[in-house]
Amino acid sequence: MVNNVIDVARLDAGAMQLDIQPVDVMALLQPLVDSMQPFAAQRKNTIDLMIQVDSCIFYTDAAKLQQIVQHLLHNACKFTSGGHITITLCHQRLTTPSGSDELLIMIRDSGIGMSAEFQSQLFGSFSQADVSTTRHYGGIGLGLTLSRRLCWLLGGDITVESTPDAGSCFTVHLPFNCEPHTEPAAALAQRSETLRH
Repeated sequence: MVNNVIDVARLDAGAMQLDIQPVDVMALLQPLVDSMQPFAAQRKNTIDLMIQVDSCIFYTDAAKLQQIVQHLLHNACKFTSGGHITITLCHQRLTTPSGSDELLIMIRDSGIGMSAEFQSQLFGSFSQADVSTTRHYGGIGLGLTLSRRLCWLLGGDITVESTPDAGSCFTVHLPFNCEPHTEPAAALAQRSETLRH
């Protein structure tokens, strides 16, 4: 938790550095899935990894991407019991003037889901659905805030679709070739919004 708070503070100040290298996303995702299997089994969940791209190599910061996916996968397992989590790796062409491709990592679960009202507040610091959720599942809700700001730093974003009692799908959107951004979080948010519209 302390590390998350420190990372958010560094992102807010524009002090987080990136190490952009070619990354094999399949090689990055499979160990994450394997490491999460004991926790998933404890919650009586199953995890599947689906690859829908011909090439899994793209330029980004491997450690930051790993941190993002680990947060999202852990949340999916935590808020699902006796269910299923699917991680899908695919790509899409953006409907922007550049027409560039982006990598999508979709983490879908069959867990408790969220209301539309809560989704609108989801990425704020220390957000969880209510006090009873925090008491039952633990945590302070900072992981999603950190994950989204890391995505902004990598030139992408995180979106969510969810229905109460019907699960959630978090999608990580990342450019195939990351251009490092070192602006404070507010500027990164504005840049990301501009690129996606």
